[in-house]
Amino acid sequence: MNLQKILFGIIGVLFFLVVVNIVIMNENPPSQETENTLDDTGYKKINYKYTGESEHWKGEYILEGEEITYESFGVLEQEYWHEGTGHVEYIGDISKLNAAEKLDIKAEFGSSSSSMGVTFDNDAPRETVFNLPVDSSDVFGVFENPIELKLILDGETEVLQLVPEDISK
Repeated sequence: MNLQKILFGIIGVLFFLVVVNIVIMNENPPSQETENTLDDTGYKKINYKYTGESEHWKGEYILEGEEITYESFGVLEQEYWHEGTGHVEYIGDISKLNAAEKLDIKAEFGSSSSSMGVTFDNDAPRETVFNLPVDSSDVFGVFENPIELKLILDGETEVLQLVPEDISK
């Protein structure tokens, strides 16, 4: 008789544990504990075109990327990728560019800046298009700010503003 009571007690405790486990699993499924969940509004497409023109130069910079915000284990996370390419083109008198010895391009955006220099040899005609020294990580996050270029051709400085336009819409 005592053995029967012990067995019924053990079976009762096991049954109770199974019921408690089922209730807990229904309230908090394992998939919510182990997987990252993405909110419907967590995706943002980034597509900006910066353009500008001055007396002797015109420029363009394209920034593309994606930003994803999601919740992981109760913490808001953010992932992104981005890439950018840009150039300036000399639209002035080509003989002035062909006679030049040096071109410096300085780019300023927000609190960052970068620069590059080109030293010309005596071979003419020269290229009129030059890549910009702008990395997409410098522009990413400050999309609304213009990019200011200082183009210094043999000591003569010309300023060119590349104004952003959101083209993802």
